[in-house]
Amino acid sequence: MLQARHGDCQMFNLVVLAAEGGWPSFRDYLKRLRTNVGELIRTGIATEEFVPRNVDAAASCFCASLVSLWDPRIIGASSSHCELSAHELASFAVAGLRQVHAGGDETPRRV
Repeated sequence: MLQARHGDCQMFNLVVLAAEGGWPSFRDYLKRLRTNVGELIRTGIATEEFVPRNVDAAASCFCASLVSLWDPRIIGASSSHCELSAHELASFAVAGLRQVHAGGDETPRRV
């Protein structure tokens, strides 16, 4: 989204308009995003990278936690400066999907 904002300002503005107007194309984008994240979570569960859970709820929560990285309305806002890098924010969200051992230590794996 940041590349779109800086690379093609007119296209980015159109995406913001679609998001603000609740256009079907933007709603479909959100559904595809949640579906893709759900598939990644299912794969992580199958490989025991993530603990079993309600995949639909986990995908929705994961997307909500990273909304500042992909929602054009937030990216386009001047007050959207986040002190965390995209990598730090994604790592934090992924950590919530992983197995937590007694004592609260996260399984040590790279994101």
